[in-house]
Amino acid sequence: MPGEEDSSLAALVQAMIGASNKGAAIARMIKENGSKRMSIEKKPDREKGSDRAVPDFMTVADLLLQKVITRELTAKVPGSAEIFGEEDDDASSLPTGEVIRIGDTPGETHKNLTKQFLGDSALAHRITQVIHSEANVMEDLSMVQDDCDFSQIGFWIDPIDCTQAYIKELKPKVDREICLNSALPAVTILIGAYHIKTGEPVAGVVNQPFYSQKKKLGKVTWSGCMFWGTVSGENKHWGASPEDSHRAYTRERPLIVHSKHEPVSFLNAFKSCDRMPTPGSGYKGLCVLTGLADVYYLSLPTTYKWDTCATHAVATAMGGTVVRADDLQPVKYTNIPGDKHLNEGGFILVTSRDILDDLLKTGEITEFLSL
Repeated sequence: MPGEEDSSLAALVQAMIGASNKGAAIARMIKENGSKRMSIEKKPDREKGSDRAVPDFMTVADLLLQKVITRELTAKVPGSAEIFGEEDDDASSLPTGEVIRIGDTPGETHKNLTKQFLGDSALAHRITQVIHSEANVMEDLSMVQDDCDFSQIGFWIDPIDCTQAYIKELKPKVDREICLNSALPAVTILIGAYHIKTGEPVAGVVNQPFYSQKKKLGKVTWSGCMFWGTVSGENKHWGASPEDSHRAYTRERPLIVHSKHEPVSFLNAFKSCDRMPTPGSGYKGLCVLTGLADVYYLSLPTTYKWDTCATHAVATAMGGTVVRADDLQPVKYTNIPGDKHLNEGGFILVTSRDILDDLLKTGEITEFLSL
């Protein structure tokens, strides 16, 4: 197994998997403990360039997971160039009045988290144990043999994508096994690594903390699903856990998952495909990775680099790509100072270039772009 001093691509993705697993475990603990401990706050409208159509929220879980994942990556990927996340520009405090801090010792962390969770020492203790323990990584990464210069690696992190789904207590509404509403299965943790000079994705982890549930003695417990992928030139590898989370589906027509806020012209343009509005950028991408859908198409500038870097890496590892929806050029992830980090041109995500080629042959993309 790769060690802490191992500067390999396997060590990189192992650190990302471990960080995502810690985040998923903590997200489940907080949610299963009850929303009253969540400290919900609406985000300020800081992204004036975005056409985001729904209000954005953050919780103590968003901010805590950002810190946990960043701490894990900093320790396990020494010398990495930069780490950016959705919550980086937010003040790391909520209505509790306490800034979230992870201490050098479990005692320091427990003390701060007890305040964050309104005096719930037991919950704070369980989360502290996860934070200060070794990350659990069971995946076989032996096929990933490439070296990796950590000093050329940056990260885009979305600690909890689709926070509205995390807040709500909705029962999932499902069609063709795809969650149609903002319920817990739409929540994802996204960690993407990119090369700071080329802007190309290098590795990605997409973790779905609320994949399946069990009921025992009236109590609901959740387990997760996780996809990972690495890209190093022509060497591409990916995996899924559990393995049956990726399946082959037979469809008469390609299925596009998209935002419910796409214009009518978008819905009218793609007559050769079935279309399904689906919540969460990470979850829409995950639907394509699992095989539940063929294409994730977004024509609007409503997502950010942290929303797509992870799914882009995995989709590429699987043989696909992510291109801008306006000019069909590859999406890049280089951090530009002063940039809003928006996916300005929208994007199209597929796990097979043949699917994109077939869609282009219909002429429907060109027709839509000309409207």
